[in-house]
Amino acid sequence: MISDVLRGSRGTKIREYHLDQIPAYGKGKKYPKAQYRLWINELIRQGFLSQTGNRYPVINITGRGNELLEGGIRVMLPMAG
Repeated sequence: MISDVLRGSRGTKIREYHLDQIPAYGKGKKYPKAQYRLWINELIRQGFLSQTGNRYPVINITGRGNELLEGGIRVMLPMAG
């Protein structure tokens, strides 16, 4: 769902939950869905995000992730090859 929002998907759930109205909607059309999955998994691995649930996983930002957003930490992320 995160990558769909960033890529500007017009999917039913995106419209149903009005995710097409948030500022980030469509801002990441430059990258494929696989790239976002790689980045999200890496941010989870590094402790910037956490994931709960298996069937319907929920991604949350951690305290360390908030530090990243505030500019207190830098992170290097891989590009899909």
